[in-house]
Amino acid sequence: MPPGAPHAWAPHNGAARVRITFTPGAGIEEFFDEFFRLARQGRVNSKGMPSLPVTARLGLAHDMYLAGPPVPLQRAAFRVLATTEKLLHRSSS
Repeated sequence: MPPGAPHAWAPHNGAARVRITFTPGAGIEEFFDEFFRLARQGRVNSKGMPSLPVTARLGLAHDMYLAGPPVPLQRAAFRVLATTEKLLHRSSS
């Protein structure tokens, strides 16, 4: 798949095993480490996705965005949402 091409992950009928090679890897290992740490901590929903503010923080930290909306617009929205996560986390501590 060419760099930046839209794509999606979705389980089908339960568990799956997938082998993917990212070339260049450019931080993808750190993204998955954090993503699966959130899952182990129970910080994902029933579909395995973190909250929108956490997803926004991950997107900014790892330069990953959703297919569809223009990336500059997503960056702006992600900055607002990531700030929301910080405020919510701070108030629950």
